[in-house]
Amino acid sequence: MNFEDQVSQVLKASSNNMKSDHERIKHNIKNKIGKRNGDYRVPFSKFSSAAAVLIGSVIFVSGISFASGVNPFSVVVSFVHNIGQEKSFGSGYYFQDGGPYQDTADAKKLVLSGYGINLDQFIGTSDYLKLDADHFQVNDVVAYMVNREKQYFYVLAKGSTNGGHSIGLDIYHNTNKSLYFEGQTTSDHKKDIDLSGIKATYIEFANANTGGTTNYLTWKNGEWTVALHSIDSTEKVLAEAAQAILQIKQF
Repeated sequence: MNFEDQVSQVLKASSNNMKSDHERIKHNIKNKIGKRNGDYRVPFSKFSSAAAVLIGSVIFVSGISFASGVNPFSVVVSFVHNIGQEKSFGSGYYFQDGGPYQDTADAKKLVLSGYGINLDQFIGTSDYLKLDADHFQVNDVVAYMVNREKQYFYVLAKGSTNGGHSIGLDIYHNTNKSLYFEGQTTSDHKKDIDLSGIKATYIEFANANTGGTTNYLTWKNGEWTVALHSIDSTEKVLAEAAQAILQIKQF
């Protein structure tokens, strides 16, 4: 076998391995977060150029690299280093064992264009975190009532800040499951920050090829688990958004 044939064989094998790993990660995240409406994950794309395959083959010599950490609120983060020269990348979060509660099959769903009395009556309280009108524009709100007797419910709201950043606020009531974040990235960024005495975790997945990011800020306090998220944002923007939200309701 000549040198050109050897190179061709290596590139073909690398391409197949990368596509296999890429699809596995896509399938993994999609299965875990695809049935929920609360994530702002960026779509995955196929590798299409020889350059991407060549660079990717170097990345995958030692397999996919994971850097994981756990904070006091049982937040687990996995950074997946397999972007290569891709423009798109994916991220999301999910709960231990596939969902915030044991059984969500019979959950009742309410879709609204904003907060209000209909939502309050649906979940049985008006005392919860919101994207308030003074700081945010709300596009839609989706609520799920899983078990009214046990007060198992969650509310997923999407909108934007007054500064034009996308924003999502997901709140889960009475779940004690661990929260997992997983995404493709070219750098690892995870840190604990203080929100007026509440410990929170900031997580950022980034693509150095485009400068794009997906950003998360999460905390748990008492009976509430909270995930705040955005696209192409910053820690400062999410921290300020969280402070604005917490001024309305302090858990």
